[in-house]
Amino acid sequence: MRQLFIVTIALFLSFSFVANAHMSLKLSNRYSQEQTLTLGNHNLESNLKLELPARITTPPPGGEFYKGLFFIGALIDMTLPFGDGFKHVAGTGFSGHAFAGYVIAKSILLGLQVGYVKYADQTEEGTEFGENYKYEDSFSQIPILFGVYYLIATNSGFKPYIGLALGIFLSTYSYTWTYPGFDPVTFQTGTVTQTGDDTNTKFGIVPTAGFYYFLAATTMIHVAVQYSLIFQELEGSSNLSSLAFLAGVAFAVGGN
Repeated sequence: MRQLFIVTIALFLSFSFVANAHMSLKLSNRYSQEQTLTLGNHNLESNLKLELPARITTPPPGGEFYKGLFFIGALIDMTLPFGDGFKHVAGTGFSGHAFAGYVIAKSILLGLQVGYVKYADQTEEGTEFGENYKYEDSFSQIPILFGVYYLIATNSGFKPYIGLALGIFLSTYSYTWTYPGFDPVTFQTGTVTQTGDDTNTKFGIVPTAGFYYFLAATTMIHVAVQYSLIFQELEGSSNLSSLAFLAGVAFAVGGN
């Protein structure tokens, strides 16, 4: 009887151990299976209700002109005077300009440009009536231009344009003339120096062609060619004219 009781107890303990081991193994497999399904089948995305795009793309560089865009910038240029009268008092000029633009329609741009052009001084030396003389001329301008420009449609960041500006030109001309003569102060014959200057305001027209090139959505390179026709007489010239080559940068600062 005692031996039967011991065998019964041993069988019960063995059965309990096997049952517990089987249950633990089942739970472990279930847990492992759930983790594998969650990671392997991307259930994390559906559980968090994420809607990820099938492909991530980077927007192309560049920008676009649109109605209401406002930008500012700066330009440097080289200006070539035309005509014998103008070139007699002014050499090749170099200058800086500030400008602003506002797009009133997709292809129409209003522009304001203000700059300072300093032409190279011109010097002339020679002999007249057996005596030496020397002329030194200096010429500068402050152009203020208001223009309307037509933007040529393209499908890239390269934006060419043509246009016409009306200009106000504040000009300053000065000269120094040195020649032999009678000095009324010392009452002796010697070198006489005469100086003079003239400042005036004239109007002109400025046909322009150029382009903007978008480096980024708000940054552009600006290149242009301007022909200025100024209604001003100088040294026998009926009108002053010059050709300027400009290059600079522009930044978009606002827009609708």
